[in-house]
Amino acid sequence: MDDVRTVMLTNILPRYRQGDYEALRAYVPSLVILLSRPTVDENLAGVGGQQTSLDVRYMRSLSLRHGRRHPSGFSQDTTVFFPYDLLAHLYRLRPSVVISTELGLRTMQAALYTRLARNVRLIIHADLSEHTEAGRGCMRTAARRLLLAQADAVIVNGQGGKRYVKAMGVPEQRIFESPYSTAGEYYSEVVKVPGIPERRRLLYVGQFVPRKGLLPFVHALSDWCAAHSQITVELTLIGAGPQREALISSHRPGNLVLEVRPPERHAALVQQYARADIFVLPTLADTWGLVVNEAMLSAVPVLGSLHSQAVEELVDDGVSGWRFDPTSPEGMRTAIDAALKTPLDRVQEMGRRARDNASRITPSYVAERFAHCIEFARLHPRRSR
Repeated sequence: MDDVRTVMLTNILPRYRQGDYEALRAYVPSLVILLSRPTVDENLAGVGGQQTSLDVRYMRSLSLRHGRRHPSGFSQDTTVFFPYDLLAHLYRLRPSVVISTELGLRTMQAALYTRLARNVRLIIHADLSEHTEAGRGCMRTAARRLLLAQADAVIVNGQGGKRYVKAMGVPEQRIFESPYSTAGEYYSEVVKVPGIPERRRLLYVGQFVPRKGLLPFVHALSDWCAAHSQITVELTLIGAGPQREALISSHRPGNLVLEVRPPERHAALVQQYARADIFVLPTLADTWGLVVNEAMLSAVPVLGSLHSQAVEELVDDGVSGWRFDPTSPEGMRTAIDAALKTPLDRVQEMGRRARDNASRITPSYVAERFAHCIEFARLHPRRSR
């Protein structure tokens, strides 16, 4: 597809996406990435420097803070960007394919451009799931339905995203799954620290915010430990957020040892994964969950929420981890009990299976899925255009 001029529209270029997009250039060499805001986080790619060879450009954008209450009980603030010179960029670049992430103002402009320009395909990357989008108002849902109807193809992260866009009226043949990959070279060579039979070492990496479901999980874990005093459980939480003090001060039995650590870089995280027996992710809503990839590549089975698409896609219940519905207290307690009663040698075998399962999600695999979607959109445009 050397003749396919592709423009990718997104907010930022995180490091975990850099490898995917670099691999995509093997299929579409003419790839320009337009960002709604500069990359500022130290964990993100060094756009404009020596760390990436991608053609990355910035749009002029206005930003607006937006908050909403999720049906699961947590509140979430997000920043909405309006890149007001997007159409000028597109008319200057004259792409044959536009890939736009999310279903907001950026994608509305992309849809308008593909309506006005000739022979331009629109692909929407719907980075969402039915859990992340629960509780959206009728007007927003109707607008999204209309916007998705303009797409020649839609990329989703997994089954949760696929169910959502199908419910919005997108035909199944126009939906393509492409998960998130991570820097496998950091984790695939992890040398595991031998475990101790009467002890279980649990690890969580991420934000300390209500959406992640940490406090209910710690309470359920405390109840389990109180009823099983013969086993010591070490829970290490790595991250930051407003719930830090509440987690530290939560009531716990003596056999539940809690360690709270600040965010760590990849090199330090490798050591944390190396000593973990089980990784936990009790999230109430995640579009993916890259920490699941990292843990599984490190041969750590995952005790995780089905409201993470990474858990739904990568974790086989009872084989490479344990899955549960975080909105079901009984389901969470059952999964905790199953995980902590699993013999250590079986836990280690599950970790090896987890590594085998996650190792297929490489940047090359993700790029191939994107390329397949692009080729489909080129050959099978919507008839209404």
